[in-house]
Amino acid sequence: MQAKVDDYLVKLQGRGKQVSPNQISMNGAVLNVTVPGEARPRQLAQHSGAAPQATVCKDFSSWNPVPYGWFCAYQLQWGGGDSIGMYNCDNYFIPWVSEGSWMNNQTTGTVPRLYFRDLSWWDMPSAFSSQGYHVDWNPVNSITNCR
Repeated sequence: MQAKVDDYLVKLQGRGKQVSPNQISMNGAVLNVTVPGEARPRQLAQHSGAAPQATVCKDFSSWNPVPYGWFCAYQLQWGGGDSIGMYNCDNYFIPWVSEGSWMNNQTTGTVPRLYFRDLSWWDMPSAFSSQGYHVDWNPVNSITNCR
């Protein structure tokens, strides 16, 4: 698992800091890493600082959405794999090239924006909204979770 965390730290190019065995703080967001062989992240250790728990980004099998105020991007479809929980309004790099999902439970009406590698962008549906499948992260460079 540490090799996976180290790979993310390289991809983030200084935009993240490891705060627990499976979490990287991204200054207002947290990247949660799955334990090898498991489908979703879980909290492995308490850490110092204000980074949220790994369980903030719930999978789509839960009847409860992610906590109010949060936008979660998931590496895989239906909330599977690693996740990035975004709370502070900022632009966050997306390190995946997989087919994933997202859930937006920010303040009602908040519109996230996807920025693509070709320099184009797309305004996502406003809160509350989600897409459980067919989110192609490959062309995505980053997300600004609120505008």
